[in-house]
Amino acid sequence: MILRLILGDQLNPQHSWFREVREDVVYALFESGEELRYAPHHRQKMLAFLHGIQQFAHHLRQSGHRVEYWTLDDPRQKGSLRANLEALKHELSSGTDLEIEYQEP
Repeated sequence: MILRLILGDQLNPQHSWFREVREDVVYALFESGEELRYAPHHRQKMLAFLHGIQQFAHHLRQSGHRVEYWTLDDPRQKGSLRANLEALKHELSSGTDLEIEYQEP
């Protein structure tokens, strides 16, 4: 199985990852306080950023892709991108090999 991490500034539906729907690929999108706090942002910008992630996750699902989208208030939320990724990795692996992929910034 492949777990592909998508960050909030990588919401490009034309990326080659999305050309083919694959059952062995799960896309992970996390709302993260870390990403909202790395620099000062206006509240409207933060809301637009979170809305963009939400809409992109919805678009991927509508296209048939497997998506794990964790909101800020998701009970699985661990508070940091790294901790969320580790938790999801543990949740998905359960005895199978799991490869993690990410896009270059």
